[in-house]
Amino acid sequence: MKLTALIAGLIAVSAVLADSVRTEETRSYECVRNGGNSNIECRLKFDDGEFMAINDNGCFKQYSPTLQSTLEHCPLQCQHATDATVIQTTSPECVKGETFDVERRRSDWFLWRREGCLRVEAEFNFTCVSQQMEFPEADQPLEVPDMMMQNIEEVDQEEEEEVRAELPSSNNELLDLEEEQSEKEPVEIKPLDAPISVENAPKVAEKVAIEEKPDDLPEKVDTLLGIMFPSYRKAA
Repeated sequence: MKLTALIAGLIAVSAVLADSVRTEETRSYECVRNGGNSNIECRLKFDDGEFMAINDNGCFKQYSPTLQSTLEHCPLQCQHATDATVIQTTSPECVKGETFDVERRRSDWFLWRREGCLRVEAEFNFTCVSQQMEFPEADQPLEVPDMMMQNIEEVDQEEEEEVRAELPSSNNELLDLEEEQSEKEPVEIKPLDAPISVENAPKVAEKVAIEEKPDDLPEKVDTLLGIMFPSYRKAA
């Protein structure tokens, strides 16, 4: 949790140091009647005054179920823009949101028109806005406050110590733990053939003696009988 908070703090610091660069480009979309012909021809004009014919350059028609009409879309050459807005139009037949507007389609912004706005002379002025974040160059390292760096080092050290505490201190200790686990076997408890009493105590002791090693047999038999029957030792 502490490390996550510190990382978030570093991101916040880098965001403060980053500069937001806003770039605007203007375009003019002009639609005029070609002489005595009833056809309307449109062209796109850039900031430097360069024109580009647009009627046959990427335009397409598509039916809109929302408007229940066929819209003609034409590209505005604002591929890198984050926003595009029409700021002025010269024709009263062209109403924004009803007979024309701009929208993002594919990799560009498009101006769409329909119905009466397609058949009149008009000029549309709009802007393409690009906004990007510029971070410090790679040869200029980000300066992190000394206190924050100290906190990061302390958190890293604490986490490392916690991990080490949960692990064996050496390979030998790890091997010992594995051998100890493998050597452990479940203890089998066998039930007695009959309850122990004064009468059958010698037989029980004799049975236990048979299962024990012969070197310490007399001592263990004597100890067992003495524990179960204190009067046994007095008699002996």
